[in-house]
Amino acid sequence: MNKQLTRGLLLTFIFSATAPAYAEQGWRLFAGTEDDFQFKPTLSLMTGAIDSDEIMPDAGMAYGIEASFACPLIQSPGNKIRQQISYMNYDEDNVTLHTVEANVHYRIAVSEKVKAGFGPGIGYVRSEIADKTTNMLAGQLGASL
Repeated sequence: MNKQLTRGLLLTFIFSATAPAYAEQGWRLFAGTEDDFQFKPTLSLMTGAIDSDEIMPDAGMAYGIEASFACPLIQSPGNKIRQQISYMNYDEDNVTLHTVEANVHYRIAVSEKVKAGFGPGIGYVRSEIADKTTNMLAGQLGASL
């Protein structure tokens, strides 16, 4: 049997076997279908520096936008999981980067108004370096504050 199929079946079995225990603790699948589900959307501007000595002589500024909302697919007790979708752009020194990312972040309260988050994500990166264009899929672990 194909190894990927075997792994998929094993993960499905494990998830199915443990789902009732998580449901008893308040975890919810497809929370977005609930009548009282609240998306609580936010929109943010992002900026940062990109520095790679191998392809750029100096660091440059990147900028973008991010939308965030309560994750409609899976939700923890206390609604601590957020879905984040972002776009970033960098264009300097003959290097252009465009990224689109989707991240799921589990958030923990640091104080009454500040939360720290972390979680996995997937993305798409389009790079243009000196007339060569490359399209790539990306995987990441993210952190936020």
